[in-house]
Amino acid sequence: MNRKFVAVAVSGGMVLAITFGLQRQEVVQSELTIASLNLDEYVGEQTPVPEFLLLQQAVELAHKHGFEGNFSTILPINLTDFDVETMVNEKEVADRGVVIPEKLAEVYFDDQVQAEMEQLIMQKRAAFLEIAMEKGVSERYLEEIEKTTLPAERIHYYPERNYPLPLMTNVHTLEQEGVIDYRKLQLDVYASNIYKIALELEESGLFGDDPYQLRDVATDYVVFHEMTHVLQHAYHEVRTPPLAANASRPWLYSDKTIVEIGGSDSSLWGRASDPLMTAVNMMEMAQESQAETIAVLLTAEEQGLTAEQTSLLWINHFGRLKEAANRINQAFVEMNTWYPELSMGVFVHQLGHLFEIESGLSLEQNQMLKSLWQQLDGKVAMHMGYMNPLPPEQVGVFWQFFGE
Repeated sequence: MNRKFVAVAVSGGMVLAITFGLQRQEVVQSELTIASLNLDEYVGEQTPVPEFLLLQQAVELAHKHGFEGNFSTILPINLTDFDVETMVNEKEVADRGVVIPEKLAEVYFDDQVQAEMEQLIMQKRAAFLEIAMEKGVSERYLEEIEKTTLPAERIHYYPERNYPLPLMTNVHTLEQEGVIDYRKLQLDVYASNIYKIALELEESGLFGDDPYQLRDVATDYVVFHEMTHVLQHAYHEVRTPPLAANASRPWLYSDKTIVEIGGSDSSLWGRASDPLMTAVNMMEMAQESQAETIAVLLTAEEQGLTAEQTSLLWINHFGRLKEAANRINQAFVEMNTWYPELSMGVFVHQLGHLFEIESGLSLEQNQMLKSLWQQLDGKVAMHMGYMNPLPPEQVGVFWQFFGE
């Protein structure tokens, strides 16, 4: 049975004309219930993501100036056509980032905290695996995680104070003495990422204001997001033939991929796109879409939240990104309407050529816009995943998929 859903949850009142395919023989609804997904209920400040404004305006300006979708031509626009002032203001806000105050040193970055936090992260990792087992995840994937993908000893906590940083919390392939083992991952967790989520949680009012409790619940979210990626990786590794062992992209050889759970329809990425890049985009979007949903909902489950409280947690997390999601989603809607053959990734690459042309902007403005473009180049699919989480009612499908 081919079920499709329309991505409206994160985009608030905007009906998004992009569908995401779900190929399943049987759709199993999650037992989890959420009272509301209306992001308009979020009344806090929006998180600025100026690179999405750059993307949306680029698509609209290209259409306005007669661009016909030819991937080999320079876009017929100039950097002066953009709303540079708004982007400068939003980037200033975004660049302030998050700095952990000195009064929370003993919570996040004192000398003794590193060992304490690594132990806490290991506990959260173990909690994820226990929950996964209870949800029916096959033992062969859990064994792959324990033995190869991410044993507990490959977890590292970095007690730094400033956000953003060049490196954020992530799982990445293991490299030892110049040799990369693509089967193995390492988890690097940064204090500022946990603190950023802790601030969100404090704003929700669900977990009080005790800094240790907020830190520990935030660690749930951060670790559960990354452990979802670990499970995705282990799934593909187990299902990859021995001849493709240690492939950099094992999912290319897997007999099934997690895109079937909630990846994007291939036409979203341009009908004339290179098949490999379309597959990469679909995979990257699916990975982040699933990880965002599982992180939020497992945090709610682990903390024993009611349906109403879970709704509040969801709205508090995604509501602050509603305007950002509207921007990138609208850009894709317009791209698919005006240039259905063209890949958004190719379009973003074309956008980069504008920085090689004299524009009339100041050097500082040019560099600022270029830095926003660099946040898009090669990363659009991941951004789409972050902004369009897997609908909560499909969580049952997610867990069932890993039971095979």
